[in-house]
Amino acid sequence: MNEKDTKSEAGKASNESKPKTRKSTRKGAETMNEFKEKAEAVAKDVKEGASKMKEEVKDAAAKVKDEVKEAAEKMSAEAKEAAAEARDRLGELFGKDTPFGAFVQHQKAAIENAFKALGALIPSDFKTHSSEARKEFIEAFKALIEGAKSALQKLEQESKEAETKTEEGDQPSTTGKNKVKVEVN
Repeated sequence: MNEKDTKSEAGKASNESKPKTRKSTRKGAETMNEFKEKAEAVAKDVKEGASKMKEEVKDAAAKVKDEVKEAAEKMSAEAKEAAAEARDRLGELFGKDTPFGAFVQHQKAAIENAFKALGALIPSDFKTHSSEARKEFIEAFKALIEGAKSALQKLEQESKEAETKTEEGDQPSTTGKNKVKVEVN
């Protein structure tokens, strides 16, 4: 074999292997494309499912919110109705148009007029002096309370000073280091 024949056989061998490589590459690419398409389809399905779930959760939350609002409004209306009913019932029992309500109104008026009558009996100078006496009475008790307060504060201060002197060592003397014999009969 000459050199030309060797090259030509080498060329044939490389040509024979190329189609196989191209086929396997093509097949691998097709497989990859199929896998990619399936993966994209799965991703799309997952996105759609998540979106649906998000919408369902949103709808459920809105529904719960509406139900809670509705229940609160219903309870509020029931409470207002019960209060109105109680007010009406009390009005029936104690209103101005009832015998008891009329009694209460007349008693109020009687008390007011009694105080006015007593006030008319008392001379204006008596009212003025009694008012001043009341003010002086209150001032006297204020002064007494303030005096007691200051006396207690003074005692408290003296007590604290005595405690600090005791803690600092101003204690009564003892026999010290010397022993004293005591006879007991």
